[in-house]
Parts: sequence; structure tokens; C-alpha cells
Amino acid sequence: MLALGATLVAVMVEPRTPHADEQRALSRWRSPARPSADGVVRFFVIGDWGQGNAGMRDVAAGVARAVASAPGFTFGLTLGDNFYPRGVRSVTDARWERFYEQSYGRLRLPVYATLGNHDWYARDASAQWRYVGASRTWQMPAPRYSFAVGDVQLIALDTTRWSRAQASWLDGELRAAAKRRWVIVYGHHPLYSHGMHGDNRVMIRNLGYLLRGRADFYISGHDHDKQILVRADRPIFVVAGASASVRPVRRGRATRFAQSTLGFAGFELRGDRALVRFYGVDGKVEHESRFAPRVMAAKAARSPRAR
Repeated sequence: MLALGATLVAVMVEPRTPHADEQRALSRWRSPARPSADGVVRFFVIGDWGQGNAGMRDVAAGVARAVASAPGFTFGLTLGDNFYPRGVRSVTDARWERFYEQSYGRLRLPVYATLGNHDWYARDASAQWRYVGASRTWQMPAPRYSFAVGDVQLIALDTTRWSRAQASWLDGELRAAAKRRWVIVYGHHPLYSHGMHGDNRVMIRNLGYLLRGRADFYISGHDHDKQILVRADRPIFVVAGASASVRPVRRGRATRFAQSTLGFAGFELRGDRALVRFYGVDGKVEHESRFAPRVMAAKAARSPRAR
């Protein structure tokens, strides 16, 4: 544990420039996700899911049930650790079929992926963004990327290989997204957590100031549990890393919800509210929280009635 934590601190501050093939792939990519027919943006979120175990298959079955319900999700996000124990080295690795295609690929929905520390243990994680050309549903044109669905901007980060270049890129993406009704940033490592790994001081120092007041949600995995943490200002922190196995989680002052059971998260984004739900392996809702967009929430906090 200590060795892994020390490694994370080292790579989080290591400068890194994008590979040329990352840039080329990103320039050619176009996001296929669209809002539902009623204009609402609905998506599921899985984290730390690629373990090839019964838990992974049970959660995938639960997601399939939720997708089949009305109204269902129209796309999904992954929060990294897509392939245990050491990522994949090629687009022909057998785990693509066994882990992804037989579980989430068969949903026939776009699934927007991010990388976790286990994905980078393969040293070269490029197979995961090169797989976009081999798959009908897997969407990850580069380790970091951004896309819009309706009035929602979604920004995917590579939190394992953090760099000044990525920080500058994120700052630009957040500036460009400032007029969007909803801004969601997602990556593998949490900033704040009451799970096994706890708060990540390096993440807080290197990412917290960029997100403050500029994003509605920061969604992460790494801790194998379910959490919603509501602090004094935005973003709201959601941990959804229980999509194959679970670990204990406790509650803290900012906890809105905390549970250590297998499952996944779901988001429903409208013009005036977001519904954040956690689901069990049966596809049924365990918890639901409602939030206003950051602009409306900030105005409410400044109003005399709020004092």
C-alpha cells in the first residue's frame, strides 16, 4: 500500500507530453453519444470493473437491466482499472472479448473510458485508445479528451499520468465549458474519499483548484465503494468503484451517501436538476440525490434567504 501510494505521488507530478498518435486519434474522433428522445442526458458509470470475476458479470447484468428500463441510459462511462491486473498490451488481447465485449459491448451503447493505475501497469496503455477503431462501442480516443452531449460537457482525465500539460489542457476545457449548464469531470483517482485510500493530497493540490466552482461533479473510482460527498462548494464528489469487488467505506462530515455493495452509478441531467443514483446488481435504485446546476446553486447560496 505504501509503495503504491509513493508511486502515485511520483507520477502525479511528473511532466508528460502527449504522444503523437494520441493527438492524431483525438483529431479524427467524433463522439456518437446523444441525449435521450426527451432531451434528457442519461448515462451509467462503472469503476474498477475489469476483474473478470463473478462480481463484474453481476454488475454488467444489472446495468443491462437498467438500460432496458424506460427511460434507459444512452451511454456509459468507465472510471479506469478496466483490465486487471496489468492492463492490456494489444487490441487482440483475449480480455477485450471476455471482459468488455461480452458484458458492456453487447449493450450497443457508446462507453467512454478512462485509464486507471492498473491499466498503466502494462507500461504502454495505448491499446486502450487504439481499440476505438476495432470496437463498435468502446470510446477513448486518447488518455484525456472532452465531449458534449446536449448541454452537458464531459471531460475525461488520465489521473495516473498527471502533468502540467494536462493541467493546462483541463483549464482550457473548463474555460470553454463555462457556459454549459452542466460540467462533469471524471478520472480514476478521487480527491476526497472515506474509503480505503482516503483523501489524496496530491490530487487535491494538483487538481482541486482547477475544479473549484467550475465543475458540477467530479466522478472517480479507485476506492471500491459508492460515495457522494457534498462539500461547501462545487464540484460534488462521486466515487463509483464498486463494479466488480468492494471494500469497507465509512462516513464523514461531507458524506451524503456511502455504501459498500456491488453496483454502479447513474446520472440523469435536465436543465434545472441532476439526479444521481446508485444501483445494486439487480439494477434497482439504492439511493437517489438531487442537485441544481452550479450556477443556480451559487445564486441560492448568495441569496438573503440562504443566510
